[in-house]
Amino acid sequence: MADELSPHQAEELARRIVELYARAEYELLQRLATHLAKGLDADEHWTERQLLELQRFRQAATVILEKLSTDSQAVVAEIIGAAGNRGAALATLGQAVSGGIASTAVDPYAVTAIAAELDMKLSASRGRIYRSVDDIYRTVIAETTPLVNMGTMTRRDAAQRALTKLASNGVTGFIDRTGRRWEMSSYVEMASRQATKEAAIQGHTDRMIAQGHNLIIISDVPQECADCRPFEGKVLALKPDGQHRTLDDARDAGLYHPGCRHSQSRYQPGRTRSFGETADPEGDKARQKLRYLERQKRAALREEAAAMDDDARAKAKAKAKAYNAKIREHVATTSAKRQPHRERAGFTAAR
Repeated sequence: MADELSPHQAEELARRIVELYARAEYELLQRLATHLAKGLDADEHWTERQLLELQRFRQAATVILEKLSTDSQAVVAEIIGAAGNRGAALATLGQAVSGGIASTAVDPYAVTAIAAELDMKLSASRGRIYRSVDDIYRTVIAETTPLVNMGTMTRRDAAQRALTKLASNGVTGFIDRTGRRWEMSSYVEMASRQATKEAAIQGHTDRMIAQGHNLIIISDVPQECADCRPFEGKVLALKPDGQHRTLDDARDAGLYHPGCRHSQSRYQPGRTRSFGETADPEGDKARQKLRYLERQKRAALREEAAAMDDDARAKAKAKAKAYNAKIREHVATTSAKRQPHRERAGFTAAR
């Protein structure tokens, strides 16, 4: 439908933010491995030397994160505004509207508030990134020394083992309102996609109301989750009308949660078709497994970034290749749809 708002039409904008943070994480891990490798094979005083290298790494990390902050703020303002305008434009397409109503602007305060909230979340995330990589550096040093002293392995092997384990987890410690913990790339993607979706919905809803339309219908999507499944095909009111459940009520009950892929479009009584039961729980399970495989492949790519020699790099590449094969098999045998951009971790071609 011409006036249908699909989250995917706005979420593609969020990829720009995700790419910024993925690149920063990847570069930080590369820098971390470089500094830890200084004097690793020949220096008897490697542990003492690492106190100086830690300071140098912190300086490099600060530069990377300051650039990330500048770039992130500019991109957030741009994409949230674009998402709001896109939502409004979709509500206008195909409408015969008189009196200039179609040119009514999206509520700038609402869109600005969405951008400010996202920027606040991302700003807090940058502090967590710095603390996380600093902790990784200290932990590698702390775990390496005892293993070397016991004579169980070389300093290089011990340091690489500790770094690989920590890099596999990535930058963690991100906690959402429900208490769920996220890895950095997943958290930034979730927050950015949700904000662009919120802005698009705001623009779409504002424009629908301005055009005198109060009813919308929620789409059917495959592989839907249990939270938003009850709203598929339901007619909702943008403003209370005494007959229909409102969009705000539906959202409070789970519709348009982070990751929700449903869309909304104008409902015209007597003309718009609804639909019956469309539950797809098996599809949801397939999609969730694909998300798991994507996370594992990203972990392997982070291990590659943190490799201190060719052997460790080859092992990480082999692991990433194995998960790539699992992803191919999974999408070939289930209804899950592959999204290659979700499998990247800092765009390894940048090495």
